[in-house]
Amino acid sequence: MLNEVIIMGRLTADPILQSTDNGVPYCKFILANEGEFFKEGGERPVNFIFMTAWRGTAEFICRNFVKGKLLIAEGSLRVASYTSKDNELKFISNVEVARAYFAGDKKSSVKSDAAYEEEEETINKGIEDFNLEEYEEILLGEDVPF
Repeated sequence: MLNEVIIMGRLTADPILQSTDNGVPYCKFILANEGEFFKEGGERPVNFIFMTAWRGTAEFICRNFVKGKLLIAEGSLRVASYTSKDNELKFISNVEVARAYFAGDKKSSVKSDAAYEEEEETINKGIEDFNLEEYEEILLGEDVPF
């Protein structure tokens, strides 16, 4: 069965490398992930995703990431159940991270208004400079020239 998760978010705390009794390194951390859609009032909902990484992946994350750093994680979804003190069956979801990637720096991912304006000017200039007459129209059914 297919069970693949790819998620990007910011660490809510510094990850801490731990070891099992057998000496296997692991770390647990939480990623804050903004939702795609805005709530009323213009805010995006934030999901807090529990993550676990093992061995080299855990060491890589603990060595290179700190609170607030943007991370892309690939892995699989794990769901565990337990019985609470009130004798209720509870479930917890966790992403077991197989691979982690850098996704940018906290400072560089936040653009100033001037940076947005400069980017918009560059895009608009590219649109103005685009000359449609330089391109030949290809009708359906004709051979593509490459």
